[in-house]
Amino acid sequence: MVEAIEIRQRWREAAPRWRRNGAIVREMTMQVSRAMVESARPAPGERWLDVASGLGDPGLELAERVGATGRVVMSDLAYEMAAAASENVGGRAAVVTAAAEALPFHPSFDGVTCRFGAMFFADPPRAFDELRQALRPDGRSVFAVWGAPERNPFFSEVNAAVREVVPDVPDPDPDDPHGFRYAPAGKLRSLLESTGWVDVEERKLSFVMRGRIDLDGFWRFMVSMSADMERLVEELPEERRVRLREGVEQRVAPYFGDRESRFPAEALLVLARNPEGAP
Repeated sequence: MVEAIEIRQRWREAAPRWRRNGAIVREMTMQVSRAMVESARPAPGERWLDVASGLGDPGLELAERVGATGRVVMSDLAYEMAAAASENVGGRAAVVTAAAEALPFHPSFDGVTCRFGAMFFADPPRAFDELRQALRPDGRSVFAVWGAPERNPFFSEVNAAVREVVPDVPDPDPDDPHGFRYAPAGKLRSLLESTGWVDVEERKLSFVMRGRIDLDGFWRFMVSMSADMERLVEELPEERRVRLREGVEQRVAPYFGDRESRFPAEALLVLARNPEGAP
């Protein structure tokens, strides 16, 4: 089992990488953020909590929807990530450092969102129970997680190229924190239901990860974004390092054109509600 302190340390180390590459990440995942906000239906004057906010998506769009009479609070496990979000939001939302398992809030929010963060909770049952208890009765939520790996070639093609060069790379345990932890249909829905959420609905979102990046830049982007990938590349002998880059570029080449990436992708949006009689 991966401990919370290890997860926090990973995200502390990841913060500079996200700052460097945040514009591309935001561009590639913009459709997910917009779909989440449309599903959440935030109204003027409401209070919303965005958890594992990263650089501030979709919290910024939530802030626009709730307006000056509403409030958005963003939280992140690692101070360094929260600080990066604070720089991006420019006062349009409050930013706090807090783990999803230990939120410093009373039941006062109308809704909660979490985009591509739930997969990395150290203690998911506790985190989802804590999130529900931060909501008012009948409060609503939208969680976004990655769908099946085979429908996300941005990740699966790189992983396949790595395995061709380093075949003994271990697979993560299904319930350990990793990007596809909740890719199996119904897995997150069942967990939410077991922690007291009601009216849980799972929706597939097919979209295209568009980014202004060319094929040559993609290799640098992947190594720059992932500490694990960077360590792997650094530890490989030169010949295998070259093979890995060639393998990655050959596999992802069909998804590039005119200095832009166009990866088909699939996310799962899981909507849920706090019961009306919840304390």
